[in-house]
Formats: sequence, structure tokens, C-alpha cells
Amino acid sequence: MKTLIDHKFYEVTADTAVIYNGAAIPITDDGNQNWRIVVDNGIILLTTFEVDGVLWCFSTDLQEMAISQFVTEQLPETGMAYTEIEWFKTLPDPVEEWTYHIFFKLKGAENYRSGWRQADSEAALIELLQNPEYIGLEDGTGEWLCLCANVAFDDGFYTCDTQGEEMEPLIGSDWKGLYACAACGRIINGDTRKVVGHK
Repeated sequence: MKTLIDHKFYEVTADTAVIYNGAAIPITDDGNQNWRIVVDNGIILLTTFEVDGVLWCFSTDLQEMAISQFVTEQLPETGMAYTEIEWFKTLPDPVEEWTYHIFFKLKGAENYRSGWRQADSEAALIELLQNPEYIGLEDGTGEWLCLCANVAFDDGFYTCDTQGEEMEPLIGSDWKGLYACAACGRIINGDTRKVVGHK
């Protein structure tokens, strides 16, 4: 692993120290999982890392949480290997505090992704992430109205897991309060009506 300081990469040791100007300086945490090293003339924040040829570029707090969440939850869903990716970046959710999106670019292609969303430019993907989808409510009835125009008495909605597969919300199950639109496959948070995925 390496980290970028002043346009130059420096080695990070197995015990998480940066070899900087001939010395091994421990990486510390400011309490919000912002990584840094402390040197004679101040603090150097560490926001860019290179791991196995893939760049991690952080712009937010909670770096360690973002890494573990992506590797364990999001990357397996893409069906891609870690080494197929050129870089990852983080982006705070515009609505939900302490929630972050990870988005990435594929090697050798102008293809940018975050979970189930994708676009042909970084700017277009950021626009999608900063303007999340919410399903509406039907006038008069207050019933859910999906963005595809599906309603409860049409194709309807069903309780589902994080992949959009139907499941019973039994006591003691790991149901996370999600519903899927039976017409378009959007996965919806039942409390906020936010679209959080796609089957």
C-alpha cells in the first residue's frame, strides 16, 4: 500500500506507518476516521491511497467504514474483481447525515458506478448520487406511487431483501424494511420511500 503526499507516493508499512523522509511515522485517526500523520511542521491528512494498482480517493470522514462497507457489501454485488477498477471515491449523501456513497471508475472504460447506478461520466454519476430517487404518494389515497407509475392495486409492491428478492418480514428475520416494485424492480426503503437499489 502507498499513500499520496505532495504529489508523491510513500510506502505504508504492514503496521500502518508511512515511510516519510526516511522515518516510519504512525498513521493516526482524528476521531472521525480521517487518517493522518503528525510531522514536525504540523499534520498531513492522508486522503489518497494506492492498493494493488487501485486508487482510493477520500473526500469525507469515516474512511475505514467506507472501505469495509464497499468491500463486504457493494463490490460482491457488481460481479467484478477489485483489480478491474481504476479508482474509488467517496461522496456524502445530501440528505442522510453520516451516510456516504462510494463510486468508482472501471479500468479502460468511461464507465462510472455506485451500487446499481451508473453513468458515462463522473459528473453525471455525482448528479445521480446527489439527487436520489423517492417514490411518491397517489393523490387522494396516499398509496405508494412508483416512478414507473405502478401503484398498490396494479402490479403492487412486495417485501424483499437487499437484492430485491421476495421475503417474509417475520419476527427475528433479517428483513431491513425494504420493498420492491413488482413492475420495475426498484428497491424502496419503507420508512423514507427512498429508492435504495434495483433488482
